[in-house]
Amino acid sequence: MFPHLQSGALMMLLMVMRREHGQLWQHIDALVESMQNQSGEPNKVEGISTEILALLDRHSQKEEPIIYPHMDADLSSDDQEKIRDLLAGGAMPSDWVCEALR
Repeated sequence: MFPHLQSGALMMLLMVMRREHGQLWQHIDALVESMQNQSGEPNKVEGISTEILALLDRHSQKEEPIIYPHMDADLSSDDQEKIRDLLAGGAMPSDWVCEALR
């Protein structure tokens, strides 16, 4: 939904959201790698997991009350329906990469 909300007062906040999405994906990738390596370092997995939860908590405190309401107020009904359909049963393309990591 970000591409539809990029202009106006939300532009700077959306830049922050994208950067934070990138940070979350970097941590998730590190967690997956750590788990796949089975390096016998449960503390590392726990530490990365704790960092992800903390990042996600701080991120959600901004995104949920500020960005989500704009979905109802600023997006066309067609765009809202596309997003709802995607959330209900869509899948990310196999080659998808978080925009902040490109």
